[in-house]
Formats: sequence, structure tokens, C-alpha cells
Amino acid sequence: MKKLKCLLLAAVCFFAGSFAACRLTLRQDLVRIHVVANSDGERDQSLKLRVRDAVLAELENVSREDLEAALTGLRETAQTVLRRNGDDSAVAVSLGRERFAKTTSIDGVSLPAGSYETLRLTIGDGAGRNWWGVLFPKLSYGSQSCLESDTQPRLRSYFLEKLESARQWVEETLTQARAARR
Repeated sequence: MKKLKCLLLAAVCFFAGSFAACRLTLRQDLVRIHVVANSDGERDQSLKLRVRDAVLAELENVSREDLEAALTGLRETAQTVLRRNGDDSAVAVSLGRERFAKTTSIDGVSLPAGSYETLRLTIGDGAGRNWWGVLFPKLSYGSQSCLESDTQPRLRSYFLEKLESARQWVEETLTQARAARR
């Protein structure tokens, strides 16, 4: 039983360290995307979503390494969407590190507060609500290809799946140890 306790303690320490490393890696490897509407008006919010869909479609085959080179094309895509919808607002596109003060939890997965690389598209005055998601690593595909703040997201987390596997293993080991004592 003493060996089992030591093994369990080692497993807990390993996963706690892995969790801390995972959070640090997440901040370094993750790229957020924000599309900010001109205003909170219904038309501007609708245009924001149309711009989002067109930009995400264009980004479908862009690697993280090629993201900076794609900025001009993304701005042109966004402005084309606006022009087709009778809006002559300018679009500012930037890629850089931004600080996020609050931890955001979506579908049981937290994006901790911190500094993240962020692709930001600002339409017009940028005074409206923004849509945001996770651009890289790609979490799914299609126009809703990101972990999103204003939809019902679905996200599989490698770390959480491994933690669940470890929990199941510990339960099975304890059950076997109890059965052996009987």
C-alpha cells in the first residue's frame, strides 16, 4: 500500500507540473483572433460576422508561420466584404502580442490571463463588441473554425484527456489493490 501511495503522489506531482507547463506553452503557442465591429448597431454586428467568415475562410490554408505575410490579403478580404455590403469603413489589421487581464473559460477549458499573440481586425472606429476565437492551433474547421466566445464551442483538450486517463488508471489500480487485500 505504501508503494501505491508513493506512485499516486508521483502521478499527482507529474500532472501538476505538466499542467503548469501546459499553461505556459499555451500562452506561447496560441494565436487569438479578434474581429471588432465599428459599433454595437445591428448592421455593424452583422458585418463583423460576415468579415469574420470571409477571413476565417481565407485563413483555412494559412500556416502560423505565414500569418504575417497574409495580413495585407486579410485586410483586402475584409474591405471587399464591407464594400459588397455597402459599407466604406476602413479595416485595420494587426498581428502582435496583447495582454488579456482576465482568465476566460469556455467549455471547461481556461485560457489564463496573460500575453498572447493576437490577430486583430478592427472595422471602422472599432467601438463595437468583438468576436474572438483561437486561430492557432486549429481546433476545428469551417467558418466556425475557432474556439469562440459567442457560440457553443466544442473543444477537446489533450491535457484534460490525459488527466482523465490517469484518473481512470488510478481508480482501476485502487480497485485491484482493494480486491487483492480481500
